[in-house]
Amino acid sequence: MLSHLLQMRVCSCVHEKNDFDVVDLDPYGTPAMFLDTAVQAVRSGGLLCVTATDLGVLAGNHIQACYGKYGGVPLKRVYCHEFALRLLLSCVDTHANRHGRYIKPLFSYKADFYVRVFVQVIQSQSEVQKTTSRRSYVYDCVGCHSFHLQKLGTHIPGTQKVLPGRGPPVGRTCEECGKDFYIGGPIWSDPIHDREFLSKMKEHLSGEGKYLGTVKRMEGMLTLAEEELVDVPLFYELSMLSKTIHSTCPPLTTFRSAILNAGYQVSLSHVCTKSIKTNAPGSVVWDVMRHWALNNGAKLRDPDTVAGILLRKQSSVEVDFTLHPLAALDKNVHRFPPNPEPNWGPKARAGKRKPEGSPDVGGKAKKTPKKEPLKDLKQFSCKRFEMNQCDLGESCRYSHCTKENNNSENANIEAKLDNSMVSSENSAESAMSDTGS
Repeated sequence: MLSHLLQMRVCSCVHEKNDFDVVDLDPYGTPAMFLDTAVQAVRSGGLLCVTATDLGVLAGNHIQACYGKYGGVPLKRVYCHEFALRLLLSCVDTHANRHGRYIKPLFSYKADFYVRVFVQVIQSQSEVQKTTSRRSYVYDCVGCHSFHLQKLGTHIPGTQKVLPGRGPPVGRTCEECGKDFYIGGPIWSDPIHDREFLSKMKEHLSGEGKYLGTVKRMEGMLTLAEEELVDVPLFYELSMLSKTIHSTCPPLTTFRSAILNAGYQVSLSHVCTKSIKTNAPGSVVWDVMRHWALNNGAKLRDPDTVAGILLRKQSSVEVDFTLHPLAALDKNVHRFPPNPEPNWGPKARAGKRKPEGSPDVGGKAKKTPKKEPLKDLKQFSCKRFEMNQCDLGESCRYSHCTKENNNSENANIEAKLDNSMVSSENSAESAMSDTGS
């Protein structure tokens, strides 16, 4: 009910030509139901900020829900968080295109448990016609995680013509390992950052943002976004490459040096500490990884496995691990700061109030105390002794008394109890006689 009221109020502002300079959407969960109204409410050239906290949906845990809300199929791969950003941008641009508008991403990032984008909404029917050249489908290999992009359209420079995309960019099976492909998207395949906008933000932080408590974290995030290759969507991840061929993980600087020495560009992604974002094809990435694995004791697996196929394939480029001057990163920049506290992340949704003294919703459940083991086991008969199989003698922890002995002992105990009861009765009668006399 509240969402419908909000949309009605924003629509009334739109019809009255009261366009906003900035519109910020930060709902609990998905912003999909507010996007159509938001792209109309902001003026042409204004700023639209969108936050999506349903990262589980965007990252590939719920494919049907993601397609229904955002109009794209997610892929649960190592780059799933950047994929989520690009799915959100594609969804925002789709809503803007319906009203003769398009978006220009200024800054997009993933932090903690949400994704957030800052886009400029611009009115231009001619740019709307080029939308298909900004979207792509993604083919991701099931075995070796190599990925390829297929644009929906191709814009002819200097004209307004956009031709249908030609493809697919891959065969029926992967050239590296021979496996099939997952297909995801469509996603936003144009740049997700504007470097001029990022540089202005850094200047503002260095001047007026010194009083902020998280200034170092913001500077590190902006530096990472500024260093990213703007025209390269998605990335590889070192630990996943190593896991695929069962080898040790190479140092990040060493791997980056090999890519740079081969004549390609490489950078980090702000969503992953071990990311390799590069314009090198997947064959070159696997050539570098293969050379490292074979030189560091990796075993040849069965030829039918993915690792065996990759390690037996011939390299197409000469791999050089000599340290490149651009491979090292400035350690003075806090690119990936640690979480502010342990177990950082979203807690359980708020529910009914619990009585005082009960544990918090996000707290750990109390463990039930363990029962102390019995110390005296002589009260129990030895089962192995009863079957004539126990050779421990007196050192056995259990009793070696036979059932007859136990019965006689029980009879003696009962007799003693009877005698004590009789003596107590006699003493009571003698006491009564004394009082009577």
